[in-house]
Amino acid sequence: MNQEKKVSIIIPVYGTEKYLARCLDSVLGQTYKNLEVIIVNDKSPDNSATIISKYTQLDDRIKVVNNVENLGLFRARIEGYDVSTGDYISFLDSDDYIGIDFYRLLVKRLEETGSDVVISKMVLDFEDKNEKLICNANNPSGRLHLENSEILDCFYKQEGQFYFWHVVWNKLYKREIFEKSRPYFERVDTHIIMTEDLIFSSVIMYYAKKITAIDYDGIFYVSRGDASTGTNLNKKKIIKNLTDITYVFRFVEDFLQEKGLYIKYGNNFDAWKVLYLKSWYSNIYYNSPQNLNLLNDFSENIGVSLDKIHQIKTPILADSHHCRWDDRLELLRSMINNEKYNYISFDVFDTLVVRPFYKPSDLFTLMNEYYFSLTGKPSYHKFDMMRIHSESIARKINKSGEEVNLNDIYNQLSKEYNVDAKIIELLKLREISLELELCKYRRSVKELYEMALSLGKKIIIVSDMYLSSEIISKILSKNGYSGYIRLYVSSETGLTKSTGNMYDYVLKDLNISPSAILHIGDTWQSDIEMPKRFNIDSYFFPKTIERLFNQIPDKITGNSAQEFICHMGNKVDFVHALDFFMLRCMLGVVANEIFDNGYKSFDESTNFNADPDIIGYYALGMHVLSVIKWIANDLSNENYGRIHFVSRDGFIYKQVYDLIRRNMNNLPPSNYLYISRKALLPLIAINKDNFKHIQDFLIITSLTPESFLKNICCQEISEETKDVLQKNKFASDRKFVDLADFNSFIDLLDDINIDVSLLNRTYKITNEYFAENIGKHDAMFDIGYNGTALQLLANNNNLVDSYLIHTNYEKANYHSRIHNIKLKTYYDYKPAITGHIREFFVSKTDPSCSGYEMLNNKVCPTFENSDWNYYESCVANVIQGSALRFAEDFLSLFGDYLPNMYVRNTDASIVLENFLAKPCFNDRIVFNYCGFNDENSNINKNKSLNDLWDVELNTHNMLTNSQNNHEHNYTIEKFLSNKNKISKAIFYVFYDRSRFKNAIKWRIKERPYLYKILKYMKGVLKK
Repeated sequence: MNQEKKVSIIIPVYGTEKYLARCLDSVLGQTYKNLEVIIVNDKSPDNSATIISKYTQLDDRIKVVNNVENLGLFRARIEGYDVSTGDYISFLDSDDYIGIDFYRLLVKRLEETGSDVVISKMVLDFEDKNEKLICNANNPSGRLHLENSEILDCFYKQEGQFYFWHVVWNKLYKREIFEKSRPYFERVDTHIIMTEDLIFSSVIMYYAKKITAIDYDGIFYVSRGDASTGTNLNKKKIIKNLTDITYVFRFVEDFLQEKGLYIKYGNNFDAWKVLYLKSWYSNIYYNSPQNLNLLNDFSENIGVSLDKIHQIKTPILADSHHCRWDDRLELLRSMINNEKYNYISFDVFDTLVVRPFYKPSDLFTLMNEYYFSLTGKPSYHKFDMMRIHSESIARKINKSGEEVNLNDIYNQLSKEYNVDAKIIELLKLREISLELELCKYRRSVKELYEMALSLGKKIIIVSDMYLSSEIISKILSKNGYSGYIRLYVSSETGLTKSTGNMYDYVLKDLNISPSAILHIGDTWQSDIEMPKRFNIDSYFFPKTIERLFNQIPDKITGNSAQEFICHMGNKVDFVHALDFFMLRCMLGVVANEIFDNGYKSFDESTNFNADPDIIGYYALGMHVLSVIKWIANDLSNENYGRIHFVSRDGFIYKQVYDLIRRNMNNLPPSNYLYISRKALLPLIAINKDNFKHIQDFLIITSLTPESFLKNICCQEISEETKDVLQKNKFASDRKFVDLADFNSFIDLLDDINIDVSLLNRTYKITNEYFAENIGKHDAMFDIGYNGTALQLLANNNNLVDSYLIHTNYEKANYHSRIHNIKLKTYYDYKPAITGHIREFFVSKTDPSCSGYEMLNNKVCPTFENSDWNYYESCVANVIQGSALRFAEDFLSLFGDYLPNMYVRNTDASIVLENFLAKPCFNDRIVFNYCGFNDENSNINKNKSLNDLWDVELNTHNMLTNSQNNHEHNYTIEKFLSNKNKISKAIFYVFYDRSRFKNAIKWRIKERPYLYKILKYMKGVLKK
């Protein structure tokens, strides 16, 4: 990218001499050079002026504004803006600092997308604790892309929970958007230092038409006790802060009123105020309790009662889950920027580009069907085994150098298996085309590559590979890599990195000193150890699959995938799951997405980093795709008119089904069927004799006489009815205690005047909805569990074959038999954790269907009021959206091959089932403020999802075990983290031989010659 556009960075300074040099160094050392650095000295009382003067002499990009009086942070920023000339505007607090590639990446995203605002991720630097933390919940996804009305909707509906939205120092703005907003900022004529960002953001978000984000931990927010937001509180400081917040809230309310938006967003903004009131109550309570009385006036001034802070469950995300920030990617950026290195060297496979596989040879498995189609006859050998064996023999007999090429391998394959020369050529071309098709750039490494180019570094590429430089050049070009000066490939030089001879060749070819090169690669022996022998500096960038499988010794990433490589104490053996190609591809896709950044910050006490995005993409994504593949395989043998996915649990499954249908054309179309237990009740209530059978469909203790009459009998409770109930000691709003209590009430119905015509009308409309939607030969999907929908529909002549995740009782099978309906289940057992916990992860965050009504001669569903708050919706939508993204990613790579792929249901779903049944404590923190509301259950509305989860885990005696097992593994990892390799080996030999064996296997495979020798010795010893 060129650097024609100028970025103006406005840095107000007041009382920050201790931090100012670090802040300015981070700005002036940016890889993006076209900067205008505007320092606003807001009459700082310390030695900041001297520091500023020193820096102005060092760099002519600095402008200084000296205020004759202290104007406060808000007006100081405006002062800086008014003298700026940049195309883009950014703000930075003088005690904070930025990553080295911050502005280049922000500008790149802004220009690629045409955004008005681009947001970066932030790292929290706690100076008193000497630690840097990152919060997944309070950082934007790099995939954030909002336009027009979506922007204000997200900004206000998050109600202040995600403060990355309103702070100004993590963003880059187009100048035009700031110019539009500037007149409103002129209205602020007072000194403001607290929550002033909200004034900026409320106006800018109104005018912004497009907002995006970058996946870069680029801004370091320094948390210090003496800051205005710090914990060092006195009465004067509290009064000032609360006064500022009151002013800001009034400004925003006036702006919303002026723009006619207060009706739309007023309630959201009131919730924002409650959150701030709650936050300041906590802050003062713990740090200055003697001043709690100051909150009385504050709450009155902002129009929020203090009582409300005890009524909301809204999280304060500043206090939510954090993990330690991993600085190694930023260190690598700094090394690339080092003037010492004129040449930056990159490995290719697993570094610059990644394949969507568990192991490289999986690519050959994709050729099995193609080989069969060419030969037209079955073989005792699958092509992938033939290809692997032929390469092994070719390497063994090779005498022309340290590496073989693709021709050598296929010539050997022809000899070994007597394959015709024409077929050999076609197979070779097929392998090359698959490499070109499936190799994708690794985002984080491509950023490094582009950064090196922007710095004027000379890039060389060095690969141990049997492919030719021509083919590798095409792979690189297709993935956007250009501008390198040399490509060294072992198949052509006859020398390899693994022996070290390639590095010697490179040095001589370029005629340079070893100190001039920095090499980056993913294989420890070839890319790290060998360069050292030639005094070349190198940097290890882990393979994505190694991080997923927790194979990097000094960076723990949990046990989510350990089930596939070593026994984890389950009765089912999942080690052989990796024999199945589709599962290996699934895990390859997951690894490449989650651990694209080889140094992704990851909480070592978790399996999923307490990140809804990872839970969705990995655990739920693999499960849902497997479920739909199972359904699709079965449907391809049927002749259904449509398949109906039941609301709300079926929505994510329907979305993935519609994706798969593009690759399996013989599948029937899908329909989203609005249905719920409550909506189906009129099918029972048509006959009073059925009332006592309602216990088979609803939890009786969740009902009251009033809700029964309203929801089931379709009529409001009358005063006459209340009298009848009262005489028989029934309160209309009291829930039934037990079944006997309920049956006593049913016996009273003869004394209550129920309008049968209403029952008949509701029954008719309900039945008509299903008659209109369900054809004579349709199928239906529901996650389970009792086949209630199947039974009620069948009883009313809507016979529909059904697919369920599982059943809890024999009842569903019974009704399928007597009605001659096919019933198939994904699991032939009941998973440990089901019900509301599972439903939270798959339910669409829309209101539940409550029934049906006739509109314009068409039956339409009616809905309850929404029972999801913003935080719950956000978490659930991220999980489901990520699951859908996994399916999209997988099918974009393997959609054409899907009909011939197979995965066992339990294998593909074990990650989800383990997450549900054996969750880590910290992985569940994100759900502390989530609930699951169901009017047809007797769940306490104040209970969180985790409360319900704990009940389920305790029922199965798994809560303590799951936490203890993970804590045990985590404790071992921490104990060994500072030990040398010999100590670790001795420990695992005695305490975990399976882990030891697996670790040795992975390490040796990186040293092919040693691997061959040991494999040979093992064979000899066996004999």
